[in-house]
Amino acid sequence: MAKGRLAIMVAVAIGAGVIGGCSGSVAGGGSSRVMPTGDYDAALTAGRRVLSQYFSIAEVDKSAGTIRSMPKTISADGAPLAGSAPTRQIATVRMRRIDGRIVAHVWVELQRPGSPVHRIMRQRVNNYDSIANETPAQLEAATSPRQNEIWQTSRYLRNIQQRILEDLWESLSPPAERDK
Repeated sequence: MAKGRLAIMVAVAIGAGVIGGCSGSVAGGGSSRVMPTGDYDAALTAGRRVLSQYFSIAEVDKSAGTIRSMPKTISADGAPLAGSAPTRQIATVRMRRIDGRIVAHVWVELQRPGSPVHRIMRQRVNNYDSIANETPAQLEAATSPRQNEIWQTSRYLRNIQQRILEDLWESLSPPAERDK
């Protein structure tokens, strides 16, 4: 008798998660949630609209289902921007079709400047005198200081990820679902 009750409780929990659009973690520090619609285009449009409430949109790739934000510079630990190390946030939303459902994945990264990559004089494969005679700029092309910046993700901001998923869920839910 106890096994039957346990099976019913497990089935109810799984059903509630699927119907309620359970959220969870995604590999790499992101969060995910099943959306209340199976319409891919509507979910992608809503994703862009919701993400634009938090960040400026840099790129939308409809075929890959990804929406990327522009970096948003923020102050670190409440310090004034001029007196602290630069910190920025970057967000990515990805929509995927899984078993006829749309699953939204959200990553909001907190990034800090990383250490520069050290480049050395290299030689080309067809350089026959074995002396490195081309500079990194000649091999890699000229770049600006901004292009040479290196950022490293220090952590993922789960609270913002969850807010974006919640806003996305609400924007795609039928009015009757929102009032519950």
